[in-house]
Amino acid sequence: MRIVVLGGTGQMGKLVVEQAKAGGHDVVAAARSTGVDISTGAGLDEAFSGADVVVDVSDHVTNGARKAIEFFETAAKNIAAAEARAGVKHHVLLSIVNCDDPRLKSFGYYQGKAAQERAVEASSIP
Repeated sequence: MRIVVLGGTGQMGKLVVEQAKAGGHDVVAAARSTGVDISTGAGLDEAFSGADVVVDVSDHVTNGARKAIEFFETAAKNIAAAEARAGVKHHVLLSIVNCDDPRLKSFGYYQGKAAQERAVEASSIP
């Protein structure tokens, strides 16, 4: 199985890449350092070519709700569009449990992750 790991060179991504490779999968570690920018969509089509699954463990460090929401929504839309073009069958997203809890609204980053979840759910990729 061909798996693309978005954020594949980061702290969590390295672990996912390592485990997927150990499982015998063909793995692409996609990140800005490898020419993939989810905020602009650059490199996504090439990275997703032949992919069966995309695992998104990407991150954006900010505490500002507006910035976090904008980044994660834009990235999710860029990713979903590229997945659809490539025929990706599954999208796996690393998120935060209860990030959509209204009691946590003061955490801007959580609002961004909740927006990301909604954008992924609205996409055509299961």
